Amino acid sequence: MPFVLVALLSLVTLALIVVPRFADRAARAYQMRQLPLLFYQDLEPAGLLGDYSSVLGVAHNSGNSMVALKRALDHQDGAIEIDVVSDQGVLRAAHRPPVRYIGRFLLRSPTLEDVWEEASGASLVKLDLKESSPLFVRRVLDFLDAHPQRTVAVSSPYIAVLEAFQHERPQTIRMLSIRTQPRLDQLLTSPDELRTVHGVTIHHSLLDAQRMDALHDAGLLIAAWTVNDLDRLNELVELGVHAVTTDNLAITELLGGDWLPWEVGDANTED
Repeated sequence: MPFVLVALLSLVTLALIVVPRFADRAARAYQMRQLPLLFYQDLEPAGLLGDYSSVLGVAHNSGNSMVALKRALDHQDGAIEIDVVSDQGVLRAAHRPPVRYIGRFLLRSPTLEDVWEEASGASLVKLDLKESSPLFVRRVLDFLDAHPQRTVAVSSPYIAVLEAFQHERPQTIRMLSIRTQPRLDQLLTSPDELRTVHGVTIHHSLLDAQRMDALHDAGLLIAAWTVNDLDRLNELVELGVHAVTTDNLAITELLGGDWLPWEVGDANTED
């Protein structure tokens, strides 16, 4: 019996030492997979166009880490992008919602409140909404109602989420997140969806001259992601993109951080 007791106490002691270390490492690994990948790489002067002032620079996922946010703000005063999830009723800045059951132990992300306060110098805050439940949308709407003094854009792949903002907070810039050509085609052929959104946030690989013309003809704002290459940036600028999301802080410095193309009111009212 004493031997069993000693063995049990040994196991408990070992667990108290090992489990916290394992949990800490797991949390760090989980968090590293979600942290912004911002970097600074000088741009070749010979490859620059004459004017980039008409394009808004957005630091990719820069609000998901306080360190990344401060670094982004040091290099530009344009737009900050924050991924938004809900963790036990608290809005947090993270790329993915927490894993069920163990997520609260692994998700070590700043609250949206903390990021919002730190990003007071940004000319625009873009919230990339990673959930779509009515409760989550309600929390985001309530948060913005409590923090009205800021130009805000929201993006979501779900038109119902953007409809909620259209009805309850029409001054919010509403951007449909698009990853595929079929989804883009669906938007361009849907008068109801076109009346809901101000624009699209779209993977840059989907954009060519024909598609850009179609988006312009529909009266949509165009934000391309994620563009880290100067040649591709130049192509998009010449095609008439309105905003570019990038990991390269040299690009955010180059672009027109103070110029906002969004004059928010009704979205596209013509069929």
